[in-house]
Amino acid sequence: MRITSEQIIFEDRILMIANKPAGVPSTATLKNEKEHFYGALQNYLDQREGRPTYLAIHHRLDHDTSGLLLFCKKKSFNKAVGDLFLHKKIQKTYLAIVHLEGELPTVVKNFLRRSKNNSMMMEVCSSSVKDAQSSETHFRVLARHEKMALVEAMPMTGRMHQIRVHLSSLKAPVLGDRVYGPDKNAPQMFLHAGKLEFPHPETGLPMTVEAPLPEYFQKKVRDLFLENN
Repeated sequence: MRITSEQIIFEDRILMIANKPAGVPSTATLKNEKEHFYGALQNYLDQREGRPTYLAIHHRLDHDTSGLLLFCKKKSFNKAVGDLFLHKKIQKTYLAIVHLEGELPTVVKNFLRRSKNNSMMMEVCSSSVKDAQSSETHFRVLARHEKMALVEAMPMTGRMHQIRVHLSSLKAPVLGDRVYGPDKNAPQMFLHAGKLEFPHPETGLPMTVEAPLPEYFQKKVRDLFLENN
């Protein structure tokens, strides 16, 4: 995998924020020989600087989700960046195209756990169940056409597959989600981590970083919601 400078959305002496393409794991998987975005970005930085560099990843995106990932370039700031996530000072905003027939609630709060049948999946559960984790996502419908909708999703917690499971539980699965939706042979999933908002770990100044939608996602938005209005 080759990283290009266009994928680096923001960089200073402490932070690097890059735009991961869909179809690539964020970090190493059980199949250690498979390329992953973190490793490719580390190689890119080492080659650019001509020396070994430090790079820490602080969150992940699902294999088929595109969008922003935040990295720390200074070991001395690693805890400060981690604390942004720990203390929920980072707001993530996603865009998704979903199957939608009814109405979508603006807030979903429930509990999630790893599926009893497949540890690589999550499922909604009771708060009393062992290993239940509280979860919350805020939703806003931006556009609709027939039985499809363009949705903004803002997760307030960071559970695995949270947005996908919440939408699936509402009978509004993400278009192309081969795990939680009906599109079992879809070539792409339409979920994009488009925006990060947080105070800079050194200056405390508010930051907003945005990544453009992938071209296939832009085309689908045009086809579904723009050309039909």
